[in-house]
Amino acid sequence: LQRKAVKLSDAPSTRGFWLAAEYKSGDATVKLYQRGILHRAGYFVAHLSVITIAVAGLLSASGWRAQLNILPQTQNDTAYIVKNGERYTQQLPFKIRLDAFKIEHLPDGRDAEFTSEISIVDAVGNVKKSRELQVNRPLSNGAYKVFQSSYGDGGSALTFDLVSVDGEVLREDLQAQVGQPLKTDDGGYQIQFTNYVPETPTPVYRSEDQQQPDMVTLGAAVDYILTQPNSAPLQLRAYQKNTGLIGLGDGEGNFTPVPVTWLENMLFKPQVLVRLSQIKPQLYSSLLVAYDPG
Repeated sequence: LQRKAVKLSDAPSTRGFWLAAEYKSGDATVKLYQRGILHRAGYFVAHLSVITIAVAGLLSASGWRAQLNILPQTQNDTAYIVKNGERYTQQLPFKIRLDAFKIEHLPDGRDAEFTSEISIVDAVGNVKKSRELQVNRPLSNGAYKVFQSSYGDGGSALTFDLVSVDGEVLREDLQAQVGQPLKTDDGGYQIQFTNYVPETPTPVYRSEDQQQPDMVTLGAAVDYILTQPNSAPLQLRAYQKNTGLIGLGDGEGNFTPVPVTWLENMLFKPQVLVRLSQIKPQLYSSLLVAYDPG
């Protein structure tokens, strides 16, 4: 605040002074002028900006990210949030319908692209929006965005035989689903099918002096855990077309294909192996739902 004595005839307002107060003192009229308020406009604007950012931060803090797994030709309005190791459900104000899910593979079997065709359905069943989701190409619906995240097995149906290491058929035409255990009374072993793999890219060295392996695909396969008496569980992979190979798991999701005949030399060799005859894939699409109130 700046104060300056001026004559009443000097018209202070023309020189940046503004009448701030006026009062009577006896027969005199006292007028108080000041200037500098406009000069401090930047101060108020800066503080207003800070407040605006803080409010926006509080609004953003109320946003969330949730996962939603959905099978083709179904719809879902319940996602889940994992926080501090706990899983919480998050209800959506609309349903997401998965109209189709597609995977494209490279020649060596690796995923090239996977996409979901989804629709947003309101409470009375009307389709509000439809779009093909791709990674980094979401669908927006108000304060919500739906992203393609990943995919997984939702219960693929399997038909298979159980065979011994030397190829003898022990049981024929058994049926199970991925995620479903198979327990038998003859031998005390149990099989837990864990995953269906559409393609199995595998590094192959074709010569001793080859520096980098070639990637080839061994086709469709199913991973399973074989539990048998007096032995640690075995992670194995059954190849549908390459029945002469068996994948040995390392406990971290990696499998090394070896000839089935090699199992004869194992200290705790499998009592039974899975020989696949038919797979009916049932894959779910995993979507990321992001809510940001702005």
